[in-house]
Amino acid sequence: MKVSVVLCTYQGEHFLQEQLQSILAQTRRPDEIIVSDDASTDSTTDIAEKLLHGSGIAYEIHVNEQNLGFRQNFAQAMQRASGDILFLSDQDDVWHPEKIARMLVPFEQSETLMAFHDAVLVDSALQPLAPSFWRTMTFDPAPFQAGDYRRLLVSNVVQGSASAFRRSLLADALPIPDVAIHDEWLALFAALRSGLVPVPDVLMCYRQGADNVLGAGASSWRERLMRWFHHFRAKSTDARHELYRRRDLLAAWLSRAGGSASGAPFRRDAEDGFRWLDRRIATISCGPSAILRHASDYRLVIPDYRLACREGCKDMIVAGSLLCHHKE
Repeated sequence: MKVSVVLCTYQGEHFLQEQLQSILAQTRRPDEIIVSDDASTDSTTDIAEKLLHGSGIAYEIHVNEQNLGFRQNFAQAMQRASGDILFLSDQDDVWHPEKIARMLVPFEQSETLMAFHDAVLVDSALQPLAPSFWRTMTFDPAPFQAGDYRRLLVSNVVQGSASAFRRSLLADALPIPDVAIHDEWLALFAALRSGLVPVPDVLMCYRQGADNVLGAGASSWRERLMRWFHHFRAKSTDARHELYRRRDLLAAWLSRAGGSASGAPFRRDAEDGFRWLDRRIATISCGPSAILRHASDYRLVIPDYRLACREGCKDMIVAGSLLCHHKE
């Protein structure tokens, strides 16, 4: 199997060298590296050229004439790759040496279309923050291993930079609509064909940006309280927008998936999930008491009780924020 690494960059001079070195140090080296730079103005492309020249690996460095944004940058970069299996890469992570070798194992089965692995969360200096990205998301791979992909209807758990997929999947997935992110869109099509495989190994350092300390610098408790209030409102707004986006995402995906897949189990789950999201949005607008009355609805679509409770609490926050807004 020919392996292509698709690496998208933008103003990446601070971390790109570490990531490229980790890719070049793989026990199973890639056959091709595609670098797609989104109109950087720093030394990103110079660093890439210096490291890749003479590496013995075929490579291409493409520079966009104008900034496309990460979604469309990945979309066009994937089409430039010629490998049978494509690995997506961010510019600031660090791969463990055995990542490619380990991730190719599921593709020995012809039905595997996409695979994804766990990662350790690290700070900008690669110091550990959390040992498992999956655990921070309350993700249990067992349902996926049994062919139950309903978690994808609630939130995306397939991190693009921790994934690999067959190039043939692009025939279904492209073009990627504006409402979708490339990794979740690919995962939905892989789930449709029952070809999405979790690999329960930590194979990458997933670098996180520095966290801001909420309320730092406030000179009074009143100022601190107001900062917390604005933070609460911002979080509730983000959660509400994500609900609408996810509903629109499923609508776009169901339309693209077409009637030929109407009998697929995940297609039926997605139809149920779309209707559930519609009801959920309507319930939130009725306030917290309505959410409590319909609490059992969460467990119809989210079998994981902890996750159902988390989503229910999130909706309570959104509903509470809406009530506060209406009273102002």
